Amino acid sequence: MIGDTADAYRLRVLNIAVPQVTGAAGVVVGSVVHDSAWVAVTTLTAVRHEAAAVRSLAGPR
Repeated sequence: MIGDTADAYRLRVLNIAVPQVTGAAGVVVGSVVHDSAWVAVTTLTAVRHEAAAVRSLAGPR
């Protein structure tokens, strides 16, 4: 078994939990909007803009 021992425990939890939660949210949103192509494109565009806004609020790394 390969363990992630690079960071403190709190950072490891965030590095593992955040992608899982956002991936699950993506699956839910995708299953809701899969019937209409226009709704899917609009939703994808809105999510992309929200992600860019959150990233810009976080500042440079």
